[in-house]
Amino acid sequence: MNSEELITKLRDIIGDSAISVDPDTLDLMGADAHEAGQQPVVVIRPDSPAAVAKCVAAATSHGYSIAPRGGGLSYTGSYIPQDDKTVMVDTSGLNRVLAINKQDMTISVECGVTWAQIYAALEPLGLRLPFFGTFSGSGATVGGGLSHGALFFGSARYGSAAETVLSLDVVLASGQ
Repeated sequence: MNSEELITKLRDIIGDSAISVDPDTLDLMGADAHEAGQQPVVVIRPDSPAAVAKCVAAATSHGYSIAPRGGGLSYTGSYIPQDDKTVMVDTSGLNRVLAINKQDMTISVECGVTWAQIYAALEPLGLRLPFFGTFSGSGATVGGGLSHGALFFGSARYGSAAETVLSLDVVLASGQ
């Protein structure tokens, strides 16, 4: 499947407004805070885990790579496309705080939620995380921070955010 056919298929799954092939956007998404790399074929911004699963299945079944991107504030090169057949998944559409359980001291969020969003959601309840977000700033996302073991203000005392995670729902390359 060529890239135009894939883009059409992705549009059918998540709609035109959640797809970008704009050269400036592709340029931006092909770089992190430190280095630039290969441009993705397309940037998708799904707004549900089910949409992510369908898009991933469509892309990988035709030989395309997936590069998830959180806030774009990394300097590790972790989400920069490595080949010319990469679909970039912009996780900013997955930005909901799903549940806060004050009694159990748990919070459920989607991967595109920023650490600043979590702070704002917990503050009115008199709660906070044991750390204050990644060194990359308030626009950094939970998925991005967890995906490459980011350090946090408070990590020295409380450990990494990954050590506080109870569970994750993930999408496999097959779309499951």
